[in-house]
Amino acid sequence: MPYFLISIFLIMYLILLLKTELLKKYYPLTKKGYHALKNTLTSINYQYNFKLHCFILLLLALGSFFLASLFHLNLILGLIIFIYGIAFFPIIYSKFYLERYYEFEFNNLNLYLQQLILLFKDHPKLLISLKTILPTLNQPLAQACGDAINKLEEQANLKLALHQIERLYPHFIVINLHQLLINVELYGSFNYELGLTILQDDLDDWYDSVYDFKKQQHSLIYKIYLLVVFSLVICGFGIMIFRQLPLSYQSNFYQFSLLSLFLINLTTILFASLPLGKSWINKMELL
Repeated sequence: MPYFLISIFLIMYLILLLKTELLKKYYPLTKKGYHALKNTLTSINYQYNFKLHCFILLLLALGSFFLASLFHLNLILGLIIFIYGIAFFPIIYSKFYLERYYEFEFNNLNLYLQQLILLFKDHPKLLISLKTILPTLNQPLAQACGDAINKLEEQANLKLALHQIERLYPHFIVINLHQLLINVELYGSFNYELGLTILQDDLDDWYDSVYDFKKQQHSLIYKIYLLVVFSLVICGFGIMIFRQLPLSYQSNFYQFSLLSLFLINLTTILFASLPLGKSWINKMELL
């Protein structure tokens, strides 16, 4: 394999590393990159430690050289695949766990809103409703709800008491619901159930639309992953046919083609994963 081809791939790698912020932030072979990844995962209550970090890097190394051996690539090209893989893995790894966290957070918020509407319909008092809801919630919403309860018990202003929840989730449905409940508790209403029913319908539509969008997004991403797997399977069948031709596995054409395939697949997986790990609450809906 000509050295200039290897140099090209290494230069491409350096350009990616220097120009892509996430690659620089999470680069796993540096102490700074390890701590950045650990802090990101720890912030969503996922335990990540140095032993796990080293174990994943070892698996990546073994996997890279196994693929290189399986597809008859030389050692240097196997090393290039490993270098690309370790740069991409922290981003993909963190994206998956962030996606799970944001789904959990979205469901936690929906649970809070659904229960608040139902409980307030039966007994239009915020303090009683929040006390009933609190044991069913998870952090960080549980902490904000607990703070609201403490302020309400201290006879604080209703709007001020709910401010921490609205600060955590400044979504228009949350703020509109709180405002309606505050007005009902302060001034009373003969048909506030109708307003709550309208908000309930908005909440149901919002929940369904977000889940439908995420379902389609995940389906598309998994199809891309599946196409990557199929490309490797097809490549494997191609190699079986390749054995019948008077060409060598060590030829520049073969080595360059296979290396290009692996790096393109790795890059495809990386870019397919980038939409993951973002909040399920649309920023355009925040007030």
